[in-house]
Amino acid sequence: MTRWRVYASPGLNMLGRCYHSCWGGTPDLTRAAACFGQAVLKGDVWGCYDLAILTIRGMGVARDLIRALSLFTTGAEARHVKSMNLYARFLGEGWGVA
Repeated sequence: MTRWRVYASPGLNMLGRCYHSCWGGTPDLTRAAACFGQAVLKGDVWGCYDLAILTIRGMGVARDLIRALSLFTTGAEARHVKSMNLYARFLGEGWGVA
């Protein structure tokens, strides 16, 4: 029998949240970031937001404000409200922007 795999972007993002929030196991921020990254590649705006949050904090991935800003920008352009909020915060605070 073949192992079940998650292909849909919302499923990948939710799997990342499980690893991030230790739902059903121990936390694994590296795996959470990897799941969020796969969701981003499939166009999931929640994946952009969740990966950006980890990237701002350097949790499971290297801290990188420019990458986080790019992820929030992608989400904001897709009208994801939480991404819009953080995008505006970056602009207001001058994080990663001139």
